Amino acid sequence: SMVCFVDRYTHESWIYFMRSHHSHEIASSMRALHSRISHRLRDGMIGRWLTDNHLMFKGDEVDDAAASMCQQHDFSVPNESNTLPVPERLWGVLERMIRSMLAHAQDAPQCLWPWAAHQSNTLLYVLPTSAHTPPMSPQNFTAAGHIDLDISWARVMFCDVTVTIPDRDRHGKLGKRSADACHLGYDARRGAHFCYCPSLKRLTTYIVSEWREQSFTICKTITSDTPVEYVESSDLPVAPVTKHQLPRRYRAAAFQGDARRSLRVLLLFQGRSRNGDLADVLRSHRHHVDTYDIVDGHDLRHAQLQDLILETL
Repeated sequence: SMVCFVDRYTHESWIYFMRSHHSHEIASSMRALHSRISHRLRDGMIGRWLTDNHLMFKGDEVDDAAASMCQQHDFSVPNESNTLPVPERLWGVLERMIRSMLAHAQDAPQCLWPWAAHQSNTLLYVLPTSAHTPPMSPQNFTAAGHIDLDISWARVMFCDVTVTIPDRDRHGKLGKRSADACHLGYDARRGAHFCYCPSLKRLTTYIVSEWREQSFTICKTITSDTPVEYVESSDLPVAPVTKHQLPRRYRAAAFQGDARRSLRVLLLFQGRSRNGDLADVLRSHRHHVDTYDIVDGHDLRHAQLQDLILETL
């Protein structure tokens, strides 16, 4: 699920993804937004927070957040239209953009909608809007000076791309330097693009070396339970409470054919390594194992050996 916030003055919008429609996640999202825009607020308080009457906007957590960060918290009128026009309008625009992105990708899987929503909201920040007179983007309205419109980073969503494989994932001089992936949007924080790489089973920010904006093969293989490794759970905007419910780092076992990728294992023994022990078993599964013990002449009190072990870790 997702919650959106709109500033009536700047017309800038923010979205936060949630795991459920619970008030504690709404309150955490509100606190995250307040922390982000507190430098703009008079006396550090939001003037008025207008929400609908859904139960997720009611509860002790939301009431506490509203009391500490807002001068006034009001609700829309039940069963009457146009009493919450601005955020409802944003929802409508985002939904149309999400549907268009999924449809253009030849009916991409609906589980990819959060990436389309994130890309859409990023676009709305830099595109001119008639909410300002004369029309200008929220980015220009809040900036100290004029910023020329540049959306060269906005490429076709969910298309097939070729990305550069990081050095750490290259296996020797003959290892692959690039791989096919699915484009999932622009990463404004790192200045590159989110992509899912099936061969590495990894979702992260890559440098794209080739765009195939008429091909949508890889996205069709993605499902909501596709095993994937990611580095940060906050690549998509989530509130602190939601973030704590997600693994900080998630790793999926990577396979190449039937062979499991080798692990680097470090063991510190209090006795000599013997046949059939843990190190021997791990080596039989093609994992690289280093063992250190004073019986083998490795005195852990020596600073040089300590530095070597720390470098291995």
